[in-house]
Amino acid sequence: PADLTQRVFDVIGNPMFALLVACLLGLFTLGRAAGFTRDRLSETVEKSLMPIAGVLLIVAAGGGFKQVLVDAGVGQMILDISKDWSVPALLLAWLIAVIIRLATGSATVATVSAAGLASGLADGMSTTHVALMVL
Repeated sequence: PADLTQRVFDVIGNPMFALLVACLLGLFTLGRAAGFTRDRLSETVEKSLMPIAGVLLIVAAGGGFKQVLVDAGVGQMILDISKDWSVPALLLAWLIAVIIRLATGSATVATVSAAGLASGLADGMSTTHVALMVL
């Protein structure tokens, strides 16, 4: 967008930016209200992030792996191959997850990758079927 106002609102409306601003604002307002010093606030944030760092890395790796597979055309190839099969989409998504799980050894990476690859299967489904696929 050429308009500066539109660009500013695009940045402000970005979910990642909004979450970052909300976290920083929450740290500042709640930390000050609780009487935390800057060092105590930093220590609290550090302690809270350490347990989830591994989970974040695994989920990010799964998302990155999924994107590599999608960009390589694996998702479309799976859809093309499975067109003539009489396999329900839910079962096919599960089979994709099993194959990725066997190949990578990580259930989280398999789940995230299979969800991205199987998202094309949901095109044209009713909302009920899409909801079941998500579950």
